[in-house]
Amino acid sequence: MTRKANRYAGLNAAQKNDFLKLTPAEWKSYFGNASQRTLRKTYGQLCQRNGSEWERVKALFVEALIAKQSKVGSSHGQEINQCRN
Repeated sequence: MTRKANRYAGLNAAQKNDFLKLTPAEWKSYFGNASQRTLRKTYGQLCQRNGSEWERVKALFVEALIAKQSKVGSSHGQEINQCRN
């Protein structure tokens, strides 16, 4: 796969209703590395999908989103502590 295809692999899979394009590990990696804009577009597509398989993909999306937010939150905490010193 090309770099661009990798960047939009999850979005393309969601648009084509083909959750099997990526393994669970690939979905998790995709959600962890995707830009905010791509995540928003992918989320919109995931909201339109039904079925237990897509529910698992949505759960991976939520896990990745929480991990990203906690990473951002902890980095902001470090910046605040540096400003106080």
